[in-house]
Amino acid sequence: VIDEHVAAGERVPLRIVWALYDLRVRGRQWDWIHEHVEADKLAFGDDAMLRYAQAAALHEQGRLAEARDAILEPFAAATLGSKTSTPPSIRSDPERRRAITMLAYRIFEALGDGRALSALDGLLLQIPDDVEALRLRSDLALSQGRLDAANDDAFHLLTRHSRDAGD
Repeated sequence: VIDEHVAAGERVPLRIVWALYDLRVRGRQWDWIHEHVEADKLAFGDDAMLRYAQAAALHEQGRLAEARDAILEPFAAATLGSKTSTPPSIRSDPERRRAITMLAYRIFEALGDGRALSALDGLLLQIPDDVEALRLRSDLALSQGRLDAANDDAFHLLTRHSRDAGD
């Protein structure tokens, strides 16, 4: 599809570029991402999806400080954005927003950055019964000696389907 657009002298639709990078991240094709992301950022703009893919590739290479710098804008957009301010590349894809937030958590946690808790909180605001986020937040609270918070998340893990909306 991309080759057809290029051969016809047309600009490749952004949705195709975003899907391509999403597939490359899922396929763990870090070298391909590193080879193409800077040129694609110039061609298509410094989009949240491209920065997320770049952060994922940097994270996998152990380049954590660079990965943190790359993930900050997509993380903020995924957790703090609204329907009108969230970039289109992540607005309509809850799985992509979750993936961005979890990558931010892993990077922040590996660097000892206090924003690890914010990442989990942001994810749980979007998906209140996310099992992995509840477990990780409980573990994080436990490691920080915040026993009440750890107990609350553990309790929510056990009772997440029986909670009423008033909780």
